[in-house]
Amino acid sequence: MTHLAPATTPPTPTEREAALAEGSPLFVRSDSQLVFREAIRMGRLSDDAKSPIFAGRFMYVGSTMGTHRDLFKHIDTRLYLPFEVTP
Repeated sequence: MTHLAPATTPPTPTEREAALAEGSPLFVRSDSQLVFREAIRMGRLSDDAKSPIFAGRFMYVGSTMGTHRDLFKHIDTRLYLPFEVTP
């Protein structure tokens, strides 16, 4: 079994639940490539294949209506990527 190196901020399984608890229904943005490019530009994901937050290891699962937070889930662990970026 391959173990993944921890991301700078480890994903938590409750990001979606937290978004829903704030009363933010989810929707799917039509241009998922744009969503990934924005996440890379903001530092939430990386285009470096060696990074633990490499965009190719995450799937876009939707965005929150009220705050327009984009939700990403790791394809192996199924854990959500945190909203905040920690330097």
